[in-house]
Amino acid sequence: MAPFGQDLASFLVGLPTGGTMSRPAAYREKSSVLSLYAHDDWRVGTNVTLNLGLRWEIEEPLTEAKNRFVSGFDASTPLPIAGVVAANYARNPIAEVPPDRFPVGGGLLYPDTGGPSSAWERNMGNIMPRAGLAWLATPKTSVRGGYGLFYDVLGTNRLTVNQVGYSRDTTLTPSLDNGQTFVATLANPFPNGLLEPVGSGLGLMTSVGQGIGFPYAGDASNPRNHRWSLGLQRELPAQFLIETTYVGARGQNLPVLRQLNAVPQQYFSTSPVRDDPANNRLTQQVTNPFAGLLPGTGLNGGAVSRSQLLRPYPQFTSVQATETNGTSDYQALQTRVERRMANGFTVQLAYSWSKTMTETGYLNDFDADLERVVSPFDRKHTFVSSGLVELPFGRGRRFGGGWGGVTNTLLGGWQVSYIFKAQSGAPLGFGNFLFADGMVWAISWRTIPAWTSGLTSQPSTASLGSSSCPTCGRSRAGSTTYADPATPCSISAC
Repeated sequence: MAPFGQDLASFLVGLPTGGTMSRPAAYREKSSVLSLYAHDDWRVGTNVTLNLGLRWEIEEPLTEAKNRFVSGFDASTPLPIAGVVAANYARNPIAEVPPDRFPVGGGLLYPDTGGPSSAWERNMGNIMPRAGLAWLATPKTSVRGGYGLFYDVLGTNRLTVNQVGYSRDTTLTPSLDNGQTFVATLANPFPNGLLEPVGSGLGLMTSVGQGIGFPYAGDASNPRNHRWSLGLQRELPAQFLIETTYVGARGQNLPVLRQLNAVPQQYFSTSPVRDDPANNRLTQQVTNPFAGLLPGTGLNGGAVSRSQLLRPYPQFTSVQATETNGTSDYQALQTRVERRMANGFTVQLAYSWSKTMTETGYLNDFDADLERVVSPFDRKHTFVSSGLVELPFGRGRRFGGGWGGVTNTLLGGWQVSYIFKAQSGAPLGFGNFLFADGMVWAISWRTIPAWTSGLTSQPSTASLGSSSCPTCGRSRAGSTTYADPATPCSISAC
């Protein structure tokens, strides 16, 4: 089989490769935020000023006027078809899952089928203190610092109601036997017609045979960010000013998309090289216990991949929800030199040396811990220069001081300004790839031993090359960052 061009070849012979057709519904959702704020500037002495503030935010949970949305997930209640599916599976079980342990339960919940009436519970504890300090240490030296806690929203401009059931998608499934025969064509992409919206009437059977999602898994907490800074500013001769500031931030409760229907880790290979037999076993077609029970879906055929029957909820191809367990941290040294406006010109130079780390995703769907990586927004070095020069032409300037009327309007008062910015590029991410032991990649001037995690079909616990940092001893298993074995982890993600 050719590695490229299969989709185009299918198109040329009138066969689709996939798609969906939607039947959307109307909705009227509500999500609001109430904020209260108090602030005061307190002049402690002639050279010390404190800024104190307190903010309280109450975010009303996301709701829909007629409860036409998915509000939760039932993880255990058996499906109405559980008995038939269990009997089918018992006749042709796979070796990994005994018949008495094959799960056929779980499904979406609506407010009128046992789910909560809102997408999450109201949180009354989003209290945000703010504090700032300005100290004039000497007539030409000042110290400034501050701290603030900031909360973000869970719903407003972030999340909208999920109306699966009220809005219904029909999946275009071209083949039920992995391409051996085709049941759909470009001329007739939906031979069984389109699925009609049924609201919450199907209950736990809603979207069975397809991928599903619901708002939040577990207790949802508002994302928050702690920010702090401490800086020193000094006035220099000739109208110059220099400033150095340390800036830090710590993010918590950040949204993380979680796959709750991942094939468990024990079924993947831990080989340090590609393990085709293990991969082929997972993709092997076996008897489908859902055959004929889920029309219009990819799980209605007579055969299904072995990996599908190994999932916690084999009746769904995917179960996704958002968790609020992500973190981030930012550290920066920011410096600035400014020549204030005098004698017709001003100039500013600014430099920032920073690092941003995030834990907002999982390397593998089955991982229990988040992957700590350099943030995609990290720009280690940033330099900015700007300036403005007044041209010496026009009234009150060196040349043309006596101009007036049209002459001064057209030729006088001109300024020339510039701005220049240079910064480090975006971090280079290799993704979830496997490199053979001892293989190295040369990037710029640094040679990077390729120790990293396995392929997508292999667990991140594969130990490749040196398995721990030589400085702190932290295990490198599962990391997607790179460092020389002899280099302290201060330059890596450890």
